Amino acid sequence: MNLLVGRYQVFFISLYALFQTHNGQQQADFDDYNLKDPPTNLAPTFSQLSLDYKTHKADFTQQTHNPNIVSIVIWPTSHNLTSNDKATTKLLVSTNGAKSFSSYEVYIDGEPIYVKKVVPLKGYMFCLSLSNDSFFYIDNNLKRTNIVKFSKDVLIAPHLYHPKYIYKLRIRDTKNNVSYHYFINQ
Repeated sequence: MNLLVGRYQVFFISLYALFQTHNGQQQADFDDYNLKDPPTNLAPTFSQLSLDYKTHKADFTQQTHNPNIVSIVIWPTSHNLTSNDKATTKLLVSTNGAKSFSSYEVYIDGEPIYVKKVVPLKGYMFCLSLSNDSFFYIDNNLKRTNIVKFSKDVLIAPHLYHPKYIYKLRIRDTKNNVSYHYFINQ
């Protein structure tokens, strides 16, 4: 019985310490940093909507600071990036507030890039292709810049406040050891 009470005491003491840490009452290693929310003019905001239909899925994305830029990524529900489903994955972009859309296609060495995800950033759209292991940017004038290929064992995400910074997460081994990298896309 005393062993059980001792375990509960350790549990509640640990829970209390975690609560204090969460509320900032315990000294941390990084207390000398002054963290603030970014100014609203730096924080990109966007609206995103995902729709599932019988045969296809669609992600609609619209920039809040520039509502004329709208993107739609459409792919089959039975999406297999290594099969012929690539041909049915489409990126549609509008620059006139969704009054009309154009199919947007990008090629590397004659091979098309199939966009899976679009993240609106301030003045850019970050486009990620998992089938081609690459990403690129589209500016507000729909000009493509900086196609970058990456290795298959990483996850890529853009920094939301500074579009040139990319977050790369690499799994080192099967024990969930990961390494984090920031690099600047030039």
